[in-house]
Amino acid sequence: MASAAAKGKIVIAQGAETNTLDPHKGGSAMFVNTCLTMYDPLIRRNWEGKQKLNLAISYKSIDPVTWEFKLRKGVKFHNGDPLTASDVKFSYDRLRDKKTRNPFRVYFRGIKEVQVIDDYAVRVITKKPDPILPSRASFASFIVPEKYIKEHGDEYFAKHPIGSGRYKFVKWLKNDYIELEANDNYWVIDLPA
Repeated sequence: MASAAAKGKIVIAQGAETNTLDPHKGGSAMFVNTCLTMYDPLIRRNWEGKQKLNLAISYKSIDPVTWEFKLRKGVKFHNGDPLTASDVKFSYDRLRDKKTRNPFRVYFRGIKEVQVIDDYAVRVITKKPDPILPSRASFASFIVPEKYIKEHGDEYFAKHPIGSGRYKFVKWLKNDYIELEANDNYWVIDLPA
């Protein structure tokens, strides 16, 4: 299980600058570190490298080329819009689109299509059997807000991002710092150990 955002201010120093805050367009380690705070994937890896459900509450193989993911209800993007299966389909279509120029697109080239089953279920259909698709769903497959990006465009989104993650974007002073603040409405409820 992911953990809630720490309260207060956090300063993270890195040795290089990212060139975008769009999770489907950057590829450096510094970039991914920033994205891990603002965006959620369907599945996340914990500190031990084990897969943990994140936006997905379950997944199963329907047949050799079909994976079905059930989504967590009540998750909201930082602007208050609900996160639904349409956002998941949009995100996977976008990260696979050659025009997006996603450096991690190669990991998802085996996907044939993503189907919305209902507001909280999607099916990922692959070109051939892909038993490690859930593992790749935990890497660089961040879910982004379809409505927000369609309204504002890619360029605006890259400089004014919103996700569903533990921290939300406040300010980016290029070549100096990125400021984030705790997302008080983050969906995770910490349970006692």
